[in-house]
Amino acid sequence: MSILNYRHNTTQKKPVNFIAVGIILAVFFWIGEGLVHGLLFNQTQLLRNLLMPEVHELWMRSVVSIVIIVSGIVAQVLITRNIRISRELLLSEKKYSKLFEKAPVAITVVNNNGIVSDCNKSTELLTGFSREELIGKPFQKLLTLDAKDLPKLQEKFELLARGRDVAPYELEIVRKDGQRRVINVISSLLIIDGAVQGFQVIAPDITEIKQPPVRQ
Repeated sequence: MSILNYRHNTTQKKPVNFIAVGIILAVFFWIGEGLVHGLLFNQTQLLRNLLMPEVHELWMRSVVSIVIIVSGIVAQVLITRNIRISRELLLSEKKYSKLFEKAPVAITVVNNNGIVSDCNKSTELLTGFSREELIGKPFQKLLTLDAKDLPKLQEKFELLARGRDVAPYELEIVRKDGQRRVINVISSLLIIDGAVQGFQVIAPDITEIKQPPVRQ
C-alpha cells in the first residue's frame, strides 16, 4: 500500500547496542592513550602507565572515557525511542491498510500531479475500473465528466495541490459501463514531514439519495 510509502527498516534489523560500543571504545581509548603516552614519555614503566597512570593522566583518561560511554548511552536511548516510534507507525499503517481495503465507500489517493497512486475495492465497484486501470493514471481521465464540471474539478485540484482545504462537494460521474452516479467528494490533504504529498478522496455514492423514488 502506498499511502505511507516509506518503511521502517529499523524494526527489521537487530539494533546496535551503542552502550556496549561506547564501553568498548572507552577501553580502546584508555589502552591506546596509555600506550602512546608510555612510549613517548616513560617507556621503562609502560605496563604501570597502562594500569596505574599518574593523577593528571588518570583524570584525563577517566573524563574522556566517561564522555564516550555517556555518548553511547544517549545514542542507545535515542535509537530505542526511534525504533519504538517506527514500530508504532508501522503498526498504525497495517491497521489503516485493513480499514482502507475494507471500507464500504470509495477511497482514492492522488498525488500532487493528479496521478492516482492507490485506491480500494470500493473505488473499483464505484467506477467500474479495475485497480490496474486506475493506478498511475490522471484522475481526470478516469471519470467521464460533463464538460461543465471540468473547470470546477480542476479548481479543486489546484487548491489541494497548494495545501488548501476544500469543502465537500457533489459530482456526477459516468462509470466505465456508461451508468451515471452521483458522489459526494470529501478530500483531505496527505502531509508528510510538513509537505503536501497529495490528497485522499472519500467518495460515498449518493445516487439513490439524489434521485426521487419511483412512484408505483
